[in-house]
This record gives sequence, C-alpha cells and structure tokens, in this order.
Amino acid sequence: MTEVADGYRYSLADGKESATRVVLVRGATAGACVTEAGAVAVIPPLGDPWPGGGSGNLYLRGYSITMLDASCAVGSARAWRVELNYAAGSATTQPEEGQPGFVAWETDGRGEPLPAWRAGPYDYAPIMLALPMPGQDIGGKPIDDGGKSVSQVGRSAMLSVRNVLTGESLLTSTWLAAIGKRNSDTWQAMTTGYLLYVSCRVAKTAPDLYSVEHRIAWDADGHMRQVANTDPATHEPYMGYVDDNGIVLPITAAAAGRPLAALNVTWRQPFREFVAFSSLGIQL
Repeated sequence: MTEVADGYRYSLADGKESATRVVLVRGATAGACVTEAGAVAVIPPLGDPWPGGGSGNLYLRGYSITMLDASCAVGSARAWRVELNYAAGSATTQPEEGQPGFVAWETDGRGEPLPAWRAGPYDYAPIMLALPMPGQDIGGKPIDDGGKSVSQVGRSAMLSVRNVLTGESLLTSTWLAAIGKRNSDTWQAMTTGYLLYVSCRVAKTAPDLYSVEHRIAWDADGHMRQVANTDPATHEPYMGYVDDNGIVLPITAAAAGRPLAALNVTWRQPFREFVAFSSLGIQL
C-alpha cells in the first residue's frame, strides 16, 4: 500500500473522534494488474488502530475500494484507491450510525407475475450476453393458451445498501452513469449479468459526511424476458402444434387435432450495458 499525500484526515466533533486514511494499492511490479481480492488482501484488518494522532482510541471500522483504471481484465486494475474509515471505541466495536464506515443493508426477495409462453428447463437458458442470439428458440415446455401468454412467477430480489462516507469517497457521477447497467464481473459471488444497478441516493448529514444508499436488483433469469415471435402482418404469434413429447413443431397435416402453441419463443434483454460493480466502491 502507498499512502496518498494529505490522505490522513482526523475529526473531533461534539466530543466524537473519527478519521479517514486514503491509500493506493498497486501490483508488485510497475504496471502489473491486481484483482479486487488481491487489493483487499493487503488492507489492514478491521479493528486495526489508527496510525495517526488523537486519543489513541480510534480503530478501523470499514473501507471502500475503488478501481482507478479499466485497462486490465474485468475485475482487475493497475491501481485501487482504498479509503480506510476509523472510529472511536474498542478494537472490536463497529462504527455507530452516522460515523464514516457505517454500513447497513437489507434484501427484499419477491415473486413477480411475468408473461410467459414456456416453462423450464429450457434448451436455451437465459445467457448473460448484451444481446441474445437472434431468433434462438428457448425450448422448454409450452404453457401458453393458444399463443396467448400466461403468468409465471419470476424470482427477484432488491438489495439496499447504505454507506456513510466522507466527501473524498463520493463517486456520484460514477453511480449515476451506472444506473440501468448490469454487473460485468462477479460481485459478492453473484454471476455476471444477474445484478442491475437501479439507483443511488446521496444525502449530506454533517459537514463532509454523507449517507449513500445504493439499490441493486437481482433477477433469476438475468433480467431477460420471454417474447413470442409474431407475424408482422397480423401481430399475432407464429403458431405450431405440440407433439407427444411436448415439442412445438411447424403446422403440417400431422397437426390435426393437436393443441396449438406459440412456435418460436426467444429471450429479450432490455438492459444491454454493463458496469464493473467493483468500481462503484460499495461497502457491504
């Protein structure tokens, strides 16, 4: 770790001490790329004492880590900016509400009715590319009502994270640019493409102190939705018949007396842009 010039900040307000320390983490050799996990590995452990002045009663409570460049592979950078947040207490206590380094989060899981023509398992499962393969039928078992969609429960969750930060750690423009984009790298063990950055809220709570709330959506289908391909002349789905194995085939003479279903169902991805969540400095 390399200390940043003027990177030490100590505060005493209303009898409460707090401090921040900014460092840079780089590779062992010039220009080397470092993964986020590699950068985190050299950060002092929580409870580490504040190395600056004051009462000697300040301890590390949390940190934020931000990618400084994107010239390496996804999830890696040539340099990471780390802000270490210290607060008063014992070596084992956590930051109090309103102190730098304070973290709160909650997850709201839900089931939402979504229009569907097929049920899984799918031959062509939702893949996390910016653009699904055009016209690729997803397979699965037909559940539509003669080409009309039915409701199927889609599993999703909303993660709300609140961080208390000093002004130096604000990345407001980065957060605003990330809205509506999915994760380009694995983040908190979540696979690429399954997370969507929904919103951020920044509130100033004290001089040079800010409460930041991030909202992130997880979707079991990677935010993809089923769409039945339609005839441009009639705007109705192309139809097929369901054979004895539950496979939808083009209508022929063999279709007589067979149930009909949408012939071709594909995935559509409304959120086609990505952002490296590791660059957002979100503390959990």
